[in-house]
Amino acid sequence: MTDYSHLVPTDIQLDRSPVATDCAVRSWDELYLAVDEDGVSLHTTTCHGGDATPIEVWHGRVRHYTIASAYRGSAVVARDTLAGDLREGGLLAGLLDRIQIGLSVEWSGNNHIGRLTADAEAAEEDLEAMLNRDEGYTDTSWSVWDTEDWLVGEHGMTAETTNERIAALAAEYEAQAVSDHVRLASDVSETLTEIRDRLREEAAEEAAQ
Repeated sequence: MTDYSHLVPTDIQLDRSPVATDCAVRSWDELYLAVDEDGVSLHTTTCHGGDATPIEVWHGRVRHYTIASAYRGSAVVARDTLAGDLREGGLLAGLLDRIQIGLSVEWSGNNHIGRLTADAEAAEEDLEAMLNRDEGYTDTSWSVWDTEDWLVGEHGMTAETTNERIAALAAEYEAQAVSDHVRLASDVSETLTEIRDRLREEAAEEAAQ
C-alpha cells in the first residue's frame, strides 16, 4: 500500500469570490485528487462556473475526486485529517491504490479511453461516497472572512495614518484573527492601506468643495 501523505501541503485555504455567501459566487477554489496510469497527485484549482471538463478527464484517462470546495463558502482544509487518511493504511490510500492499479488506457478506435477493473470501480464508488460526507475534509473550527468586513468599525485608520502605524496594526490584527480562529481572505496591511488611501481621497474631495 502507498503512502500519499507527502502530497498534502502544510496549509490549504480555499477561497471564494466574493467571500460573502449571500452574494452570487464568481469563482471558487477546489482541492482534488487526480489518478492516472502514472500515479496519484493532489491539486488546487480555481473554478469560474461553466468550465470545460479537461479532455483527459472526459475520457476517463485521469480520474478527478474533489476533496474540498469553497463553492458554498471559503474554507480551511483539515490538513492533518487529510494527511492521515492518505498515509499508508489510511482510508483514502487503500482506495486510491485500488483505483490506480485497476486503471488502464485503451484505444477505442476514436480516442484513448480510461477503463477501470471491477475492483477499481468498486473502490471509486466507495471513495466518492466517502468524499460526499457533509463536512468532508473542511476544518470547521476555522472561519474565513473578507478582511475589510472583519475589520469594520475597528480598523483605526484615518487619513493621517502612517505606513509604520499600518504595519504595527496589521501585526496586531493578524494575531487577533489567529486567536479567534479566523482566516482573512486578503493581506491585512494592504487592506488597511486601501482604507487609509480611501479616507485621504475623501478628505481631499471635501477640502476641494
